[in-house]
Amino acid sequence: MTARPVSSANLASSVFHSRSLLPSGPPESAVVAGDVVCVSGNGYVYALRMRDGRKLWQFGDGTRPWFPAAITRGTVYVSGNDGKLYALRASNGAGIWRFATGGDIASACTFAQGIVYLGSNDHNVYALRADDGQKVWSFATGAQVSASPTLVDGVAYVGGTDGNVYALRA
Repeated sequence: MTARPVSSANLASSVFHSRSLLPSGPPESAVVAGDVVCVSGNGYVYALRMRDGRKLWQFGDGTRPWFPAAITRGTVYVSGNDGKLYALRASNGAGIWRFATGGDIASACTFAQGIVYLGSNDHNVYALRADDGQKVWSFATGAQVSASPTLVDGVAYVGGTDGNVYALRA
C-alpha cells in the first residue's frame, strides 16, 4: 500500500497553522473529537477549533509537561507530572473532576465502556469511572507504569518498567 499525496487545493479550507501557540518546541500528538483538536506543549494543553485553528481554551500553568490528551464523549482527559488525571469539558476547558495518584502520570489514558484506564509511576494501573472519576479498581505492579494501557476483548494490557506486561481483566 502506498500513501497518496493530497493536493493542498483540496485542503485549503480546512488547514491551519498555529505555531505561535507553541513557541518553545513541538507539540505532543494531536487528538480530535467533533470540531475540537487538542495538543499539548509548552507546559499547556490547547484546544483548537478544527476549521480554522482558533484557540478555544488552554489548560495548565506552563511549568509542567502534559502528556497526550484523550477525548471521548465531549470530555478531554489530560495527565501530567503532577500525578493527576484531569477531566475537562472539550467545549470550554472547564474542570469536571480530577483523580490523584501517588506518582507522575507519564502516558495517555484509554477508554472502554465508560471506564478510563491509566498507569502511574506510583506502580499502579487504575480503572476510573469516566463520568465522575471514582476509582473502580487499581492493580499494583512491580514498577512504574509509564505506558498507555491497550484494551482488547475486555482485557487491559500494559507494560511496566520492570519489563513485565500485565493483562488485567477490564
